[in-house]
Amino acid sequence: MKQTVYLEDRGQDFLEWDIEDGVVVGCRPFQAWSWKGTKVHNESIQPGDILSITPPVTGVLTTLNYPVERVITQLGRAQLSTYHGAMGQSQRGVDCVCGGLSIFYSWSWAGNGKARCWHCGAWISWPDLEVRQDLRKGSARLVEEAVSST
Repeated sequence: MKQTVYLEDRGQDFLEWDIEDGVVVGCRPFQAWSWKGTKVHNESIQPGDILSITPPVTGVLTTLNYPVERVITQLGRAQLSTYHGAMGQSQRGVDCVCGGLSIFYSWSWAGNGKARCWHCGAWISWPDLEVRQDLRKGSARLVEEAVSST
């Protein structure tokens, strides 16, 4: 699973980490040389969390001084599907990773190439059909629960 974690800006030189399988694989805007390869020990990362990490530079378990502000989790790729509507006509739908089928019309993509799954609330992007959960401080909807219950 790949996540982009946005950290609270307290004047530090790094604000975003890309984390894949518990390891930092990208850091922006600066200090990628220092943070890439850092092991993140948190099982589930939520806004407000303090990250428990082991940087490769020191190899010592510590905590990051900057709370998580936002987390975008790539949950996988949705699938286009065709189904037969009530009148027997064929229609296109999108099968989300949560297992729900959503019918999107051309206006559903909101002009920004994204639409929400009707079942779990995750964002589905067009045309790659990537499914992303976007959690910010104060957000209560957890798409992971919908995905793990299927």
